[in-house]
Amino acid sequence: MPPGDEKHKLIYDELVDILGPDYVSDDRAVVEAYTRESQAPSFVTRGRAEFIVMPENTEDVQEITRLATRYKFPLSVLASGLVMGTIAAVKPYCA
Repeated sequence: MPPGDEKHKLIYDELVDILGPDYVSDDRAVVEAYTRESQAPSFVTRGRAEFIVMPENTEDVQEITRLATRYKFPLSVLASGLVMGTIAAVKPYCA
């Protein structure tokens, strides 16, 4: 579903209703930034996310899951996306 698609806009608007405009993005630059982590779902599936959302709590996640079920779109969950970078950053240097 391309960004100009009617279904895309409908889902985006509902996500904004759930989370607020500061916590939902379909901006291509933001989406691309979140696909750089090697553990991101898009890295594994070689696809691109339609939206990046940042739920605050369990209830938000439940609402997003219900929305995905209602509109039949795939949902991938990634926590901070910084796991591998953090592990690499704290690994001690061994000579």
